[in-house]
Amino acid sequence: MMFPGYQLLSQRGAGKDGVAYLARQASTGNLVQLNDLTAAAANPRRWVRLSRQLQKIALLDHPGSRRLIQIHLDDEPRFVVLGSALSQTLADGLDQPSIQWPQTMGICVSLAEVLMHAHGLGVAHGKLYPSRIGLSDAGEPVIDFTEFLSLGVSSSATHRFDQACVPTSSDAGAVDRAANDIFALGAIVSWLLGVGQIGERGNQMVSGLADGDLAALESLVESMMAEDPLDRPLADEVCHELNARLPPASATRGSTYATAATSESIGTGGEEEGDTIDLKRSAPGPCDPGDLGGRRLGRFQIERRIGSGAWGSVYRAIDLADGATVAVKVLHPEHARCKDVVKRFRDEALILSRIDNPHVAKLLDVNCQDGVHYLAMEFVDGPNLATLLARYGTIDEHHALQILSDIARALVEPHADGVVHRDVKPANVIVQVREPGGAETLGSGDINLVAVTLVDFGLAQDLFNDVAEADGGDNAAPRSVVGTPAYMSPEQCGGEPVGPETDVYAMGATLFHLLVGRPPFLGDNIQKVIDQHQNQPAPRVTDLRAGLSDSLADVIDRTLAKRPVLRHADAEGLLTDVDRLLRGEPVSIEMHPIAPGDHDAAMRFRFEWPLKSAPAALWPHVSNTERLNQAIGLPVVDYSPQVDAEGGVTQSARAERLGMEFEWQEHPFEWIEGKQLAVLRDFQSGPFKWMISMVQLQGSSDGGTHLVHQVMVQPRSVLGRAAAALEVGVKAKRALKRVYHHIDRSLTAKDVDDPFRQPNRLKLARRRRLGILTDRLNTRGLDRRVIERLAHHIEKAPAQELARIRPLAFARQFALSDDSVVETFLAAAHEGLLVLYWDLLCPICRIPSDIKETLRELENHSHCPACNLEFEVDFAHSVELIFRVSPQIREADVKTYCIGGPAHSPHVVAQIRIEAGERFRLDLSLDVGSYHLRGLPCGLAIDFDVGQPGETSRWDVDVDARESSADPESGDPESGAAAMPAPEMKSGHQRLMLTNRSPREQVIRVERRSPRTDVLTAARASTLRSFRQWFPGEILAPGQLVSVGAMALMMVSISDGAQGSEVADAIAGQMFLGLTSEVVARHGGATLPGSADRIRVGFEDPSQAVLAALDLHQALLADGSIKNRLMRVALDHGGSVAVTVQDQIDYLGETSKAVERMFYHARPAELTLSIRAASDPVVASLTNERDLVGQIDSIETDDHEPTLIHRFRLP
Repeated sequence: MMFPGYQLLSQRGAGKDGVAYLARQASTGNLVQLNDLTAAAANPRRWVRLSRQLQKIALLDHPGSRRLIQIHLDDEPRFVVLGSALSQTLADGLDQPSIQWPQTMGICVSLAEVLMHAHGLGVAHGKLYPSRIGLSDAGEPVIDFTEFLSLGVSSSATHRFDQACVPTSSDAGAVDRAANDIFALGAIVSWLLGVGQIGERGNQMVSGLADGDLAALESLVESMMAEDPLDRPLADEVCHELNARLPPASATRGSTYATAATSESIGTGGEEEGDTIDLKRSAPGPCDPGDLGGRRLGRFQIERRIGSGAWGSVYRAIDLADGATVAVKVLHPEHARCKDVVKRFRDEALILSRIDNPHVAKLLDVNCQDGVHYLAMEFVDGPNLATLLARYGTIDEHHALQILSDIARALVEPHADGVVHRDVKPANVIVQVREPGGAETLGSGDINLVAVTLVDFGLAQDLFNDVAEADGGDNAAPRSVVGTPAYMSPEQCGGEPVGPETDVYAMGATLFHLLVGRPPFLGDNIQKVIDQHQNQPAPRVTDLRAGLSDSLADVIDRTLAKRPVLRHADAEGLLTDVDRLLRGEPVSIEMHPIAPGDHDAAMRFRFEWPLKSAPAALWPHVSNTERLNQAIGLPVVDYSPQVDAEGGVTQSARAERLGMEFEWQEHPFEWIEGKQLAVLRDFQSGPFKWMISMVQLQGSSDGGTHLVHQVMVQPRSVLGRAAAALEVGVKAKRALKRVYHHIDRSLTAKDVDDPFRQPNRLKLARRRRLGILTDRLNTRGLDRRVIERLAHHIEKAPAQELARIRPLAFARQFALSDDSVVETFLAAAHEGLLVLYWDLLCPICRIPSDIKETLRELENHSHCPACNLEFEVDFAHSVELIFRVSPQIREADVKTYCIGGPAHSPHVVAQIRIEAGERFRLDLSLDVGSYHLRGLPCGLAIDFDVGQPGETSRWDVDVDARESSADPESGDPESGAAAMPAPEMKSGHQRLMLTNRSPREQVIRVERRSPRTDVLTAARASTLRSFRQWFPGEILAPGQLVSVGAMALMMVSISDGAQGSEVADAIAGQMFLGLTSEVVARHGGATLPGSADRIRVGFEDPSQAVLAALDLHQALLADGSIKNRLMRVALDHGGSVAVTVQDQIDYLGETSKAVERMFYHARPAELTLSIRAASDPVVASLTNERDLVGQIDSIETDDHEPTLIHRFRLP
């Protein structure tokens, strides 16, 4: 990729966000750092956050910030250009014997100044350690605010003082990142100036200060390092205090970089009355901050005031970083003098910073500029509910429920985090509506609700972190009763502790108002209203407005209960009831699968057993339905897939038992990993109509498991009832008890070989044959532990386990080396102990769709009957090498007992069937990682991540909306959730609300997106020397081409001798070939067919290819028989196709051509890498660790187009 105006010189690092290059700016000749962010742009959600942050940094023009020279984010190539990196850090300065006082004071004030300007623009660093602060040649500190980019360039070096700059607790939110900067600055000031506790271990105490100034500095440092982030001062305050206290010699350039709006421009004026009251604190007097129109606060250009109240004003403004319209809330200067009020103001910002919810106005920044406290939020354009009620009077039931549903959604996350709003009311709900024709009313049903947003968290309370309001010290106000009387709960009216139930009450009162046109209680004065809230039952809405449903009235009555314990516990609980009213009864997870017939006619069996092992340990075995069914004596099943007109697949099954033939439709299994699994079978013949089998694993207090196995079955007749009573109630119960307890013992005892059954006993003759073959393996010098484990497995394991032995899974199971297991298995197949097969894996379900005895049988495409999917065969992903025990030793059991359980799809965390029109709540416990939400047959396919801290723990998904195909840039409000990328879920517990609006059943799966590491792919196997040596016949059919995905192809050669002897060159070439083959094999590569003057090799991993090249270079230098010859290497990593050449598997295609082209331009004693190979993060880290000196060069392609390569000198 070319970057106009810049010449790339060398690569500095690579990471998940892209590649960092050292480059030269053509116009100036200066050295710069160019960050190619193409990789980051591939993740829409991250790209939005990353680009916004970079746009804010671009506004920061300060000598204490690393300069952002150019930002190019809107189209390809996406990149940013920074000034060159500094070689010295503040940590280096701290290690000097003594830093002179003028310099230390200057560093402290300069750091405070740059943070003041950066924080004023909404830019924070978050990890401001001495090892990350640069020092210019003049000794001035320089902060790189782009270090949040993952580019592999951040130094891993740390300083002993770094840890002192880390607060004991902090989140990743913007508010806490800025507070973290203040904490770190406080530690640095303490160290450099010798004040405070850390100062005792740092420099000598600063001299020349008056006692009052010294005490003030110590107090400042103490406040900067306060445990509570909200107790730390803002950078603006720190900067002013340092300038006021330190000697004039350290005065900074503050006036040069002052922002546009200053405290002198703030005046006072008239009052506008709000309807939120504080009953125990005197209401503030008349106060008006004056009109800030035309001024600038931080990065926000104020346009005009759009609202004002007793505590502050709200302005419409422009965010200069991206041109977006925002709302800026400014605290009146009079109240800025009250620490309690300022803390509550910043509390609101902290609460908002934790919420990423489409129904809550997003916090953009919180700051103070010259004493003016403000916070900026996403601008939501539209009337509030109070305005609409004044216009329409009432709102119809459906729209009212829709509005309340969104209000509840806005509070689900805050309630889960322990935050209570305390002021939910119509005036704090903004509604965006689309009104066709302009004359309709909300009661007509013709209004289209576009968005509902809950605003004003200014009274919100954090139940987890807030101390009692009366315990705030001398500066705090007494415990306050705050809120709006018409919607306040009884406990709120009495000044008692509040909880999420308080907001539930306010939401009920708001819904009451929407439906009836008035709040639940009216009165001549506030005290009368409060008395009614506390003592009078609310009227029933059906008594005040005809036509409302009784179920709606019941929900409102519950929300308005006097005792909080009688209400819904939180917004989530209320939302469940509201959704029930809007869309029908939601189905809880305990009721899934839904029984298709008469519940009353069904027989129910419930078996419970306490087990010693934990649920996580039991799950892999309990969920292995193939092994479990065989172990409890169920018959072999014959499955045949059926494809319907819409492409959906159902499994028809047939089996014989009790002298009868059973035929049934087997619905997809449903499970949540580690918790439960269930299956529904609809019988077409036999004594039963349908059957549901469900297993639940519940953790117990002693670390064990309470296992519950339930069976529901509807018999066809009296004979069916008798059969169920005997087969399920007696025989199945006995067999399940035996197997579950055997599994439990296998996990706790060391003498149990197989979790499902007693070990096999091999006949004497076969045992002798096994011994002969294992002796042969021992003579090959293979790992004896692997040989012993394999022999034991073949002798004792059940026949089912020997039908498909996967070598890498075997290595994981028994804690053995992958390479040793693969080498031993290949040797065992060569000796006749094992038989080699090839599984073809479906890319969707990852289940083997077919099995081949040889690679010659492979074709370009295969078909998965379970998914009804035609897919391209790919050596690197869909072809797996497996083994089966030789029939001369044991007969493997290849019969099928079950095909749909969780064990067949270990990458699937959860799978749920959702009926047409159903809404389902899926509760998960996902770890940090990458996942995929898939729907069949609707085609839903959404990638999402789980992170720490993450954005949300709840996600509403219309499973038939095909969100993956939506345009994330679309501004169409009707596109709903589909118009936004998937959220980053919080780790721990997540809740997915899945709605199926389609006319047919959908199967929804949550899959791990990380590639499986227990698959020995054909791509990897074919690069192994032992495989090529022992199985030369395992090649593709003549003329057959098979895709390989990405392969690393390398070409190497050595220079001719100085004397030019052809014989000597030939001998050296042969010796070099042997040396290359040995080194390449050691790193898991294979030598490929090629010409005599160069050697072609292939690897699955480009980092292994680089390691092999470096080791080969060292081996060449150490080999005295090959003297005075230089090696040259060319390497690329990309797509290839496998083909048979000279009776060997070879890899051809564009990557092979690129390596040939690069090799032509390679130089002696040089490792030449393509851009894509060098930008692999592992390769980039490897070249940095080995201190390889590199440069970027340009060569021509076959089409005479320039392309970039990396040249590294071999050491």
